[in-house]
This record gives sequence, structure tokens and C-alpha cells, in this order.
Amino acid sequence: MTQNGLSTNDISSLINKSWTLRDQKVAFAGNFVPSLNPIASLVDPVVSGLHLNRETIKPGLLVEGQDLTNLILNQALEYFQKALYNFNSHYVLANRGFSTWASVTNYYSSYFSVFALLSLQGRVITKFRLTATEDIPCMIHPEDFKVHKYIITSKEAGGKTHQVPWKKYYTIYDTYQMIKPEFDVVQSKSFVTESIDETEERNKINYRIFEGFQEVLNLADITTFRTQYSDSLASPVLGENIDKYLDTLRSLSTDPSFKYFARSALRLILIKSIFEEIGQINNDFKLEYERRVPIWQTTLFDIYAPPTNYYENFVNTFLN
Repeated sequence: MTQNGLSTNDISSLINKSWTLRDQKVAFAGNFVPSLNPIASLVDPVVSGLHLNRETIKPGLLVEGQDLTNLILNQALEYFQKALYNFNSHYVLANRGFSTWASVTNYYSSYFSVFALLSLQGRVITKFRLTATEDIPCMIHPEDFKVHKYIITSKEAGGKTHQVPWKKYYTIYDTYQMIKPEFDVVQSKSFVTESIDETEERNKINYRIFEGFQEVLNLADITTFRTQYSDSLASPVLGENIDKYLDTLRSLSTDPSFKYFARSALRLILIKSIFEEIGQINNDFKLEYERRVPIWQTTLFDIYAPPTNYYENFVNTFLN
């Protein structure tokens, strides 16, 4: 990666630009090398000697490099894996009737999915070591995604950790093409009262006193939630294709009790749909994804063999 100095143009239109699926496929078509290196490991050595700070980097530092694009795609895969981990965890907790922590872990599935989807737009929310003593919150935005040109700026990056990514996600994906029509409920702003509604719900049940965790005082509440959750998974017929699951998940996305669970599943399918498109033109990435699938099945989902309900069959259908 190389840096080309501060931008002399207004970057406002670029920080909210939605790149098309075609753009994404061009950007991610280069050689994919699996990596566990954080993006800061590439950026910090380049920016640390420029004597920039939170204010002077706001106009946008111009950088470019296919190596940065490679790490961004690796980051998308990592966040997807984190989302899967939490998606499985919420199911285990829901089966015990622990509605509060099932909801919180499900929130984190969606939260990590949002980071994966932002990565697939060439966007990074992180901190970089601009000075010798301080890590500064910054964002990376594509200047020209297709040729690996990016902007690093502190604009919009100093907000609350669980608000910034959600707001940016809905700004970007509200105008992103619908790969499947059922994704409208997790892309369009028109389906949410606030772009941070899932964060607000998580905060309410997790942090507000006397809101969440009350089920531990009432066995009937645990039993009721467990029964309702099980019933919601029992009705669809097993063995349907993924399009049938999309229909059901979209209908559940407006259910007061299960809308957030349905949204997390839909976001995972959206990510996988984009991964599949990238895999059509990037065989190295496809091979790495396919290498991980049986590992995820063993470590996260192997207990669902054979599947006994809608959720378990969805996971098998979704991963394969």
C-alpha cells in the first residue's frame, strides 16, 4: 500500500457512495491470500510518519493498493465467521428459554454481519496509530473501489461504537441493488423506525435496570419463550430450498417477538450471496470459503445432524 497525500477535493459524496455488485466483483477479483493480519498492520507503518492527527486527516488521506483490498476481503470473511458463531449461540440459549441473552447474542450476529457488509463495500471502521501515543478512530472509504484507491479520514468515526456502523450500513445499503427482493427488510431504511433500533433494543434489555434477565425469576416466562421459539421453528416443512426460507424469514421480520432473529438470518444470507458472486470470479477466495464450511459445520453446527426443525435445516441448507 502507498499513500498519495491528503485529498484536495471534497470527499462528502464518496463517504456515502454505494458501490454496485459489479464494482465489488471487479474490486475483489485479484489474487486472494488468506490472512489473519489486521488492517492496521498495513496502514500504521504508512501513516505513522506523516505527523497527522484527528483534525488534519479529516480531508482524507489518499492511499492505494491491492494488498489493502485483500485484507478488507479477509476482514469480511472474519466478521461473517463471528456472525455465524453468535447466530449459533443465540439458538442454544433460546432452546434453554434464556430470552435476554439469546436476544443479545443474536444482536451481535447482526452487528458483525453489518461490519462484514461494510467491508464488502470497501469500508473499514477502526483505529490507526497516527501519533506516537494515540490510536485515532478512522474510517476507510473507497475513492475508486475498482482500482483499489481509498480514503482514510476521521470524519464520522468518532461516534458511539454501536451507532456508527449501523448508521453507515443503512446509508450505504439503502441504495444498494437488491440481489433478492426479500433483502429489502434488512437494507431499506423504510423498514426501520431508526437505523440504530437493534442497538437500542440491545441496550434496553442488557443495560437498563429491571428490563432484561427477569426471566430467571419466573420459570413460566422461560417455558413460554422456549415454547414460542420452538413453535416458530416447527411449522415450516423441512427440506425446502433457500428461497423458501427467504419467504418465511421475510414474513417473520415484522413479528414483534422474532423480527430481530429473522433479520440476523437474512443478513447472513445476504453476505453469503455476495460471497458467492465474488467466488465466481475469484477462485482463491472460493476455495478458502469452501475450506471453512466443513470446519464451521463441525465446530458450530454438527449437532444438527440430522436437522430436527426449521432453524437446523436452514443452517444446513444455508452453508451448503
